[in-house]
Amino acid sequence: MTATLTACEHGSSVAKTFVKTCHFKDKSEFFELYNEFANEVPFLLWYVEAQSDDPNTETLVNSWLE
Repeated sequence: MTATLTACEHGSSVAKTFVKTCHFKDKSEFFELYNEFANEVPFLLWYVEAQSDDPNTETLVNSWLE
């Protein structure tokens, strides 16, 4: 499965994002990659959005992030 994670900075007057594409086979592997992503995000306050070309993957990943 593949999902693109986008971290969006909170509280900035200028839209800033940090993006990483993750390739994973299960929830455990996804969260390993997500934790790496979270450690790389350069913003103090941020939120994440997940997108995928496969709607089922996108729905699954977003449910894991809730």
